[in-house]
Amino acid sequence: MDPQAPDWRSLADGAIRAASFAEPGKSVQFGRFSCRGTQVFWESEHSLGLVNLKPIVPGHVLIISKRVTPRIGELSEVEMQDLFLSARTVAAGIGKVFESPSFNLAVQDGAEAGQTVPHVHVHIIPRKAQDFERNDEVYEKLDEFDARPPRLKVPADSERVARSEEEMAEEGARLRAAFVAIRDQPA
Repeated sequence: MDPQAPDWRSLADGAIRAASFAEPGKSVQFGRFSCRGTQVFWESEHSLGLVNLKPIVPGHVLIISKRVTPRIGELSEVEMQDLFLSARTVAAGIGKVFESPSFNLAVQDGAEAGQTVPHVHVHIIPRKAQDFERNDEVYEKLDEFDARPPRLKVPADSERVARSEEEMAEEGARLRAAFVAIRDQPA
C-alpha cells in the first residue's frame, strides 16, 4: 500500500464504530462539556471525531482523545500516535466529502496557545483556493474562533447562533455514511 494513500477501509471502520454513539442517551465528554453521541462520526481505539458546534468553515471538525486530558504532553505515546493517525485518516475523508484539496491541522496546547476547552484535540479545517483573503487568516480565525471567512459573510460570533443538536446529529450521520461509502468507491 502506498504510504501516502488514504486508508479508506480504516476510514469506514471508524465511521461504523462511531455509529454506536448515535444511540439515544449516549454522550461524550469534551473537557467540561457533555456532547451528545450523535456528534461523534469517527472512532478509533483512543480517539473520537466530533462535528464542531461553531465551525470556521464547512467541514471543520475535531479529533479528540478519548481520555479527557488537557495537554498533549499528558497523552501516552500510543494515544498520541492514534490521535494523529486518526486526524490524517479523517482529513482525507473530509477532503472527499467537502471537495477540499488541502487542510489546516491545528492543535492549541494550553490556554496561552488559545486552547479554550482543556481537552486535547486537533482541529481539521478543510481549505480551498482563496477561501480566506489572506491564507494565514485561518489562524486568526481559529484564535478568535468568533468568525468565519469573510467571503462567507457570516456575522460576528456574538451575532451567530450555535448549530442545533439536530443539525450536528445530521452532519455526524452524514459523515459516518459518507466515510463508509468512500471505502467502496473506485480510487
